[in-house]
Amino acid sequence: ATVAIMRYHLLDIRIMVRKSVAYLLTSTVVAIPYVGVIILFNIYFQENLPIWAQFILLFGLALVLQAVWQRVQNLVDRWFYRERYDFLQELEHFSQEAHDISNLGELGSSLVSLISRAFQTTNVHLLLMNEAGNLRTVAFTGNFSRQISFYRRSLLIQWFGKNRGILLRQQLELDPQLQSLTAREKADIDDGGIELFIPLKTNTGELVGLQLMGPKRSEQPYSDEDLRRILTVTSRMAVELENARLYALETSMRMELQRQNEQKTEFLHHVAHELKTPLTAVISSSELMTADSIVNIPFEQRERLLNNINRSAWLMDKKVSELLDLARIQIGRVELDLEPLDLHGVIDDLTSQLSSLFKNKEQSIETQVDPSLPLVKADKERTTEIILNLLSNANKFSPAGGHILVLAHEQDGNMVQVEVKDTAPVINEEDRARIFDPYYRGGTAEDQQRVSGLGLGLAISKSLVTLQQGEIGVSSEEGKGNIFYFTLPIWKEEESSTNDFSSE
Repeated sequence: ATVAIMRYHLLDIRIMVRKSVAYLLTSTVVAIPYVGVIILFNIYFQENLPIWAQFILLFGLALVLQAVWQRVQNLVDRWFYRERYDFLQELEHFSQEAHDISNLGELGSSLVSLISRAFQTTNVHLLLMNEAGNLRTVAFTGNFSRQISFYRRSLLIQWFGKNRGILLRQQLELDPQLQSLTAREKADIDDGGIELFIPLKTNTGELVGLQLMGPKRSEQPYSDEDLRRILTVTSRMAVELENARLYALETSMRMELQRQNEQKTEFLHHVAHELKTPLTAVISSSELMTADSIVNIPFEQRERLLNNINRSAWLMDKKVSELLDLARIQIGRVELDLEPLDLHGVIDDLTSQLSSLFKNKEQSIETQVDPSLPLVKADKERTTEIILNLLSNANKFSPAGGHILVLAHEQDGNMVQVEVKDTAPVINEEDRARIFDPYYRGGTAEDQQRVSGLGLGLAISKSLVTLQQGEIGVSSEEGKGNIFYFTLPIWKEEESSTNDFSSE
């Protein structure tokens, strides 16, 4: 019997101790008032408590025994299973709190706080998938405040796309599929002391986020029970995050439709004005040429009128082409020929072609392209259009005598980043948030009158970058101008030679 009890764990010492303590405390709580009444009766009446009084006393104690036993048992359980009770309390608190939160950022902060409190971890990071398929930090706790991110081509994202469950740090170091993480990714994991990688997946198995957890403050390893509880929380987190994401998406779409409706009338008026200006120049110049015999017009004046007609017609064609490009992008009719592309050559050709444009404003342009810059997977014509838009904007908004710098360098072993630094007035925060929206021009009414354009160049550039699996953005620094940047994926040798791609 003893061997069987030990071999098959039929006797749990922990349960015996817990039950013994509960019985002992309950007996003590019940015995003290019973014995106390008997002693008091003997002291004051100098005789033993009558049998009938003892029955009444025992009956009264029996009525409260069950309640006392339940309370004592709960108290003892809390002592023995403190972590589990704290976790359940935090989970209940989160469940109530999550229903009142519709903001994705606030919900993310609430989630990492829950995990940090429930498991007493040193740091927690919550990463969510953005439109480009990259995981970005949206909330974190702890001292490690650096933004952790994983690009869509990261081996870690690919691993979680094929596997379920929690990834331990030890597995990360032993799994051959994860040995080729980039140096930046390894540095973030090491510096952050990340111990657990928990995927957040929808009911259909789609990866929507990643939770990173550091070690416990007690320096104890995570137990199997901890891992089960973490999976319980993350499954609930995925549902709440998906609900918040859908709510945020619906809200943003509603606001976007309202904003587009408000901009429609203003845009039509602006388009009419932008097209009428060069059209007026064409009409007036042609009328001057037909008012009298063309042979009677001096050669210099005739040449000036012809140049005026040619330039105005070119401007009209450019504006109409922008409108058509945007329309094709919005209905998904843009086709990309993705191939290995040398950005060094594209940048050199563009800066050479636009040299006279910068010279007219006495601006200087400089390029700093990494000589070992790898090839990118991109459409040459569309990538040229993106860089041309950024350079044209830098020329247009930078003052006379300004300096424009074009840089290109590898980023994180997966992407190449191109930057165009100008000396234009700093773009304020409000304009930076909307500068890539179609038809949005920003600045004051005076600025919009002074600088022509439909406000489509950056919107088209953003769509083309996104279609090529990159990202585009702008940063500003007071007194130093603005930096427009975009990324493109590096061409891999194993890429298929068939690269025709439709944006639908």
